[in-house]
Amino acid sequence: MKLLYPLAATGLITASSLWSMNRAPHSVAPTAASSSWNVILAEIPGTSPLSQEIRKLQESVERDPSDLVALERLGWTFVQKARAEHDPGAYSLAEQCALALDQQDSESRAAKLLRGHVLQSLHRFQEAEALARQLTAEPSGPAEYGLLGDALLDQGKIASAAEAYQEMMNLRPDLHSYSRAARIRYLLGDVAGALEFACLASDAAHPRAAHEYAWALTLRATHELRWGMNDEAEHSLARALDRDPKSPGALRLRAQILAMREAWDEAIVDLRKAAQCDPHPETLWALAELLQCAGDSRAAAEVRHQLSRQGASHDPRSFSVYLASTGGDATQAVALARQELEDRQDPFTWEALAVALLADGQVKEARHAMQQALRHGTRDASLWYHAALVEIAANEHRAARQYANAAKDLDHLLMPSQRRRLHTAFPDRP
Repeated sequence: MKLLYPLAATGLITASSLWSMNRAPHSVAPTAASSSWNVILAEIPGTSPLSQEIRKLQESVERDPSDLVALERLGWTFVQKARAEHDPGAYSLAEQCALALDQQDSESRAAKLLRGHVLQSLHRFQEAEALARQLTAEPSGPAEYGLLGDALLDQGKIASAAEAYQEMMNLRPDLHSYSRAARIRYLLGDVAGALEFACLASDAAHPRAAHEYAWALTLRATHELRWGMNDEAEHSLARALDRDPKSPGALRLRAQILAMREAWDEAIVDLRKAAQCDPHPETLWALAELLQCAGDSRAAAEVRHQLSRQGASHDPRSFSVYLASTGGDATQAVALARQELEDRQDPFTWEALAVALLADGQVKEARHAMQQALRHGTRDASLWYHAALVEIAANEHRAARQYANAAKDLDHLLMPSQRRRLHTAFPDRP
């Protein structure tokens, strides 16, 4: 299938698609004194299906330390647990599985692939890229090219990422390659192509894999909503939440649709559920806004306090935008955005820096950063909204108006406070 300039910021590669690939040869098992061995066999609490699966695999590995298949499966199940249950500590356990595999075979492709995905998930993109390039230097499968594309994309190397994803698509057109194609198309301004591939991704997802299935349908609903296909988006989200009622992404997006109708109470219920599973800064920010819209100032203040405590460690980039947008510490916002930019140079990290610089009064620097964010032609409500604010601060009124008009066409995707500011600053459309 032709990808052209083919999302997956999530890097969604699940254990089931990788366990059968690149088996390392059996060799000497790690010793009981191995630190990695001790860590990966430590008891995992919890009653979730993934926790139970991990304990079964730990038992298999403990019975037969030379069972590299079980050890590799254990590593990928830790990755799956980290993503599905929003448990970042599980990534460290997955990395220890990779180290244990590597102890037995220093050339193990399985170990490199597993560790590469852990590094990618921990935002260590340059290290992930280096491992991916080692793997793709030899005949490789789709997962290796997916890893390479993910690492390149987050570093802002979009054209190179597209080439890696094209190789992935050529080898296996499936959920994982389709979702990456959707992201590339969206970043390059092809919203129709993004929706097309998002639909292919959701059609390729298997309902038995609840987390993966809900994720794919949420991706589809995201692009449907961007097209104004609200009924279709709601239908996709209903299917997602029927399979995975705790999916934070699906709950956040449904809350956004409910907020468009000013159904504050229902939207707040969804956002509270999402925040319980994953207290991401964007979720908490949206929850605080909707609580304020509903007239519950005290609860809104409590959520903002939680966000102030957790935001910088949970997602520095999103928290930087929150600080800069809500009258917070602009110096901290700039520092967080610059820190993120050291590893991530994608459009949305440049956008975060532009917003922070604008809040800090560095208009010229903000304008440069925003130009970097916009240079790929991404058609995004938030990008256009912030571009309008930067241009008006620079006294570039014509450009500001153009960006504002574009943002107004998608203003249902903005926060309530952003919509108000947009229409206040640009009250009419000539």
